[in-house]
Amino acid sequence: MVHQMGLYGEYFKAIKEGKKKVEVRLNDEKRRNIKVGDTIEFIKVPEQDEIIKVEVTELREYDTFQSMYEDIPFEDFDCEG
Repeated sequence: MVHQMGLYGEYFKAIKEGKKKVEVRLNDEKRRNIKVGDTIEFIKVPEQDEIIKVEVTELREYDTFQSMYEDIPFEDFDCEG
């Protein structure tokens, strides 16, 4: 299944360059439909002039942001320091 999501320029660029390996979203109704193996089409916003397609390789759920940040290395978010 293919899902579309907007992504602001700096984060779009980081994914495109392979620097950002993790995307964090609230587990709302729309996101609960995403499964491993699905494709996400990230649309660069606000321009909407570029699309990146990525495959979902893993899904994780956390009770708190703190537990998420303790589990995922900062470099995977492209935000070291």
